[in-house]
Amino acid sequence: MKRVERLRKYPSPIRVLFNVIVVRDETLRFFLVTKNDTKPPDASEYNELTNNNFFDKSKFNKMKEKEFLQIEKKAVYPGSFDPITNGHIDIIQRGLTIFDKILVAVLENPKKEPLFSTEERISMIQEVFSKHENIEVKAFHGLLVEFVKNNNAKIVIKGLRAVSDFEYEFQMALMNRKLEPEIETFFMMPSVSYSFLSSKLVKEVFMLGGCLKDLVPPEIEKILREKFKKEHPGLNS
Repeated sequence: MKRVERLRKYPSPIRVLFNVIVVRDETLRFFLVTKNDTKPPDASEYNELTNNNFFDKSKFNKMKEKEFLQIEKKAVYPGSFDPITNGHIDIIQRGLTIFDKILVAVLENPKKEPLFSTEERISMIQEVFSKHENIEVKAFHGLLVEFVKNNNAKIVIKGLRAVSDFEYEFQMALMNRKLEPEIETFFMMPSVSYSFLSSKLVKEVFMLGGCLKDLVPPEIEKILREKFKKEHPGLNS
């Protein structure tokens, strides 16, 4: 046997009634093996995977081996995103060069009074990444590690802008490791042009009439303008 692959997730054409191990022999045929096997068996003792009734043979034969065997690398990028800035976008886009999929986790924090509701923040992020199928957006509250586990991920992405960020995020990373040792924190430095940028700073600059060019996407600036105009008539008009 050349390789044994344990599959965590199956593409949609495949329907499996129980967990399996897939064994590939020298002739590149696939065989179905029950998960109770402790070592790679003789492939001749098992039915060929493509002849098994659990699978749609016509669709399976069209699938690439790489697509079938690949285990998706997913990371979770948490934050308030009130609103999302070009700094956040920079981290997400660069993160996609490392991970297959990024789940943007929008924090619901009852202790804070965000400018935008959770639904509005999710909608803004979805609008910015409307053409990216490998980016998902969800709200979360409670322990981050529980959210990460429940979404079948093991990596948390955190952006570090300054030494003050590192001190806090380092403490949080150690606590998360204590709570769930299998979850790792992946720190990313922002591009130099965004090293000072934060959602709070964006809102303060906007309220004082400052220019938001290069700080947030145009569609987010438009939403900010509409939000402030509605809640603070006459402000920054």
